[in-house]
Amino acid sequence: MKPPFTLKSGHWYAMEVWDENWPRLPMPSPIKVYRVTPLKQGNGMLRVKFFHANYPAGVQDKEYELRVLHRSACALAAVSADSGEDRVLVFFPLTLEWLRTHWPDLVREKCEQPIEQIMARLFPKV
Repeated sequence: MKPPFTLKSGHWYAMEVWDENWPRLPMPSPIKVYRVTPLKQGNGMLRVKFFHANYPAGVQDKEYELRVLHRSACALAAVSADSGEDRVLVFFPLTLEWLRTHWPDLVREKCEQPIEQIMARLFPKV
């Protein structure tokens, strides 16, 4: 049995967000996690700070308090614990296939590089 999916600082992930205030659901985005802090309250709470590639420049650094709803070997589903938000976030491993499906303009050519190298080339300042 595989261990549960875990977010780690310094790594890129795929994220899909459901929020009733957005016109197109889900909103997919590659993210780079800067920091993950378990809040150790015994209720599955954690704080995640990350780079959100699907936001305009200047507002791409995000920080959420999340309550984990479910963890499997391939995904982590959480709800935003920030007041006034009804937002569900699902995190997955970032793959070339996911990028080509959700962000086809980012990766057009055939790539043999590891995903971390591809993302470092696409977002060199992150």
